[in-house]
Parts: sequence; C-alpha cells; structure tokens
Amino acid sequence: MELPDKDDEIDQTVSLKLLSGQGLEPPTPRLPGKPIRVQTARQARRLMSRLILEFQRGSVDNRSAKDLAYLIIAYLSSCKSDDLEERVEALEKGGSSVNRNALKISGKTKTPTL
Repeated sequence: MELPDKDDEIDQTVSLKLLSGQGLEPPTPRLPGKPIRVQTARQARRLMSRLILEFQRGSVDNRSAKDLAYLIIAYLSSCKSDDLEERVEALEKGGSSVNRNALKISGKTKTPTL
C-alpha cells in the first residue's frame, strides 16, 4: 500500500479552495488613476513612464509592474514591426510614398549632397 503524497494533498486542497472561491484575495489596483488607452507608441511610452513613477512610489506591486512592462514592450515591438513592414511595402511599390534621396535623422529630413 502506497502512502498519499503530501504535495498531492496540498494541490487538492488549493484546487478545492479555488473552485469554491475561498482564499482568493481581491485583485489589487494595477495603476492608480484613470487607465491609459494604448493605441500608439507615444501612448505606450506615456504608460511606461507612469508605471515607472508609480512603481517607485510603491503604488504598484512588483508582479503587476513586471506584467504591465512586458505587455508594453510587446506592444512597442509590434508597432515597430508594423512600421518596418509598411516601409518595406512602400519601397517595393517603387517608393511612391518614399523620397529615395531623403535621409531621416531625428525627425528632420535632409537630402544628402553628392
């Protein structure tokens, strides 16, 4: 006869509590204040700035800060991929919307001299 494993007992107890709704803590607020809707890279940067500030103040717990930072980074990566894809498509169409001689540096367009 095999003795029951202590870990199995603990897992069953936790599962029963979760199913019955016992022992669950209410969710903690993620960020104080009005939520920021993220639809642009600028809004994502704004949210990241707010997250850093609130984390330093102690208003956001470590886990929530990590989760939100991960989502923001994933969003910004997606924006970057979309931007690159649009640029490649424009170049493949013959550069109709891209000035081939222009070089964009820090928001200013300069035409190189040859």
